Amino acid sequence: MFHLAPVRLWRNISIVMAVAAGIAALAGTFFADGSIAVHWSGSGEPNDSAGKWVLWVMLLLTVLSLFTYSSFLKRRPGFQTPIGREMACAMSAGLVSMFSLIDITLVVYDFYSFAMVPIIGTTAIVSIFIIYALIAYFREDHGPEAREKK
Repeated sequence: MFHLAPVRLWRNISIVMAVAAGIAALAGTFFADGSIAVHWSGSGEPNDSAGKWVLWVMLLLTVLSLFTYSSFLKRRPGFQTPIGREMACAMSAGLVSMFSLIDITLVVYDFYSFAMVPIIGTTAIVSIFIIYALIAYFREDHGPEAREKK
């Protein structure tokens, strides 16, 4: 029921990102002053904040995302071609990385209130999914296991 991704690369990436989220949550809890900015205007100014509990919710979502790869593998009505094992593990690692990067971005912004911090965090989150999908695609079609199958 609860299993980590079977592909070593994605499992290791997920674990490292989950540990980074844990460190960020601890750092934000003990070293951040007051509430945490969680929303920014178009000009980069924070316009909403929340308590430090948000960091722990993001950490919880990170940990829960460690076990999502099997959900991507399920065949569902109307979805005829499920993705392969490599891509499912990559998307699971993408979810873990997304929640982890949200946690890290919130804490880094609390320590260094530059307008570029949320922009860099958002760019990293979007880029992570694209990079992980490309890596999984090339590993699935051109990796050592694919060469052995041919």
